[in-house]
Amino acid sequence: MKITITIFIIFLGALSAVGKNTNKPDSSSRAGVTIYINQPLGFMNKVRLKAGYKTEQNSTYLLSFTSFHSNLPLLFGEIEFTGIQLCFEYQHALTKGDQGEIFIYGKTGIGDFNYKNTDNGFLLFGGSLTKRAAGNYVLLGAGFGQELFFNKSKTFFLQLNEGVKICNIYQSSGADVSNDFQTFISPGSLIDLNINFGLRF
Repeated sequence: MKITITIFIIFLGALSAVGKNTNKPDSSSRAGVTIYINQPLGFMNKVRLKAGYKTEQNSTYLLSFTSFHSNLPLLFGEIEFTGIQLCFEYQHALTKGDQGEIFIYGKTGIGDFNYKNTDNGFLLFGGSLTKRAAGNYVLLGAGFGQELFFNKSKTFFLQLNEGVKICNIYQSSGADVSNDFQTFISPGSLIDLNINFGLRF
């Protein structure tokens, strides 16, 4: 966790240095290399880094890496998900303006997971029950999003992605995780909601 907070502070420092330069002329160009990192609240269950290229037209091509360290406390136990996810994402801008963009996106990727479900309800009867599992999955996702620019040169922005994704476990061992794998904090969450800070070079 200390490493992710350090990365975020360094990233914010770089963004603030770029944001201070408000004397740059307004640029209509969108072309350039972009990097993203998820917002601080997202660090509660994952760290996401994205990098890609925006073309002069409407296309953006991205690769993302996500490391999950999810922990969901329950009334009598907890569920933990850890693992990594690698994705290729394509975004197509529908509108482009001085304040931001609206786009649609599609993505595909692969990942692995480790699962642990501890049920302490059995402590009432003198024990506890722990289920474990591990495996690999593929995913497809799609949705729409917005980018909001923070400066005139369009180098510092906030990106919001709202969509859905479908994950298919193709290899697993241990307990059946088909139900828990769809929860919001798991790598296989059906809801694809991402909020990232972005920087264009």
